[in-house]
Parts: sequence; structure tokens; C-alpha cells
Amino acid sequence: MKYDPDIALQILRAMEDYPKDELEPQTYLLDGIDEELYYFHCRLLEEAGFITVYSAKTEGLNYYWPRQISLPGARFLEQFRSDSLWQRAKDEATSKGVGMALDTLYRIGKMLMEGQLP
Repeated sequence: MKYDPDIALQILRAMEDYPKDELEPQTYLLDGIDEELYYFHCRLLEEAGFITVYSAKTEGLNYYWPRQISLPGARFLEQFRSDSLWQRAKDEATSKGVGMALDTLYRIGKMLMEGQLP
């Protein structure tokens, strides 16, 4: 399964827009995204420390539903309110060949905001 930073950001933004601080178990936030891909990205966000999750395992699938945004996740969202900054950070990562891990994009975005990168 392939990681997509845009899906990770979509999940974080959808969590932030949710009317409660803590989501209910089995809450699916993104229509139109494959279920396994969604759970994969929720797990990655949890491993990165950006969210907490509810998890369950069945014979065929591991489920990861978002529960709460953590402080690192909130900081990440605050930094990337602007879609143009998000795109610039991804473009910079691509041009430098450094990959698009969320922590890398966060550092690049911070450097862009501080004027350390053009």
C-alpha cells in the first residue's frame, strides 16, 4: 500500500472539522477513499504521533478509526492552513528528493514560513 501525504492531511482536517473533540468508534471520515487505504493512513498518523485511534482486527482486515488529534497533529494542521504552503512544501521535498514524510514536510513548511527557503 502506498502512502499519500494528501490523504493524511485530509484525515487530519476532517478530524478537526468533526463537531466533537473525540470521535466515536467506527467513524469513517473520507468518502471516496478505499477503506484499506484509509485505515492504513490512520495507522501511519497514529504511529507518527499525530492522532490516537481505535483499532480492531478481523480475519481479513485491521481497522484503525481516528479518535483524537494530538498536540503534534494540531501543530501540523496549524502550520498547513494554507493549501499553497502545503503545495510548496511538497514541491520542495520533491525537488530535493527527500521524500514526503509528514515530519519532513513539517520541517520544510517551517523553513518556508521563516524565509529560509525561497
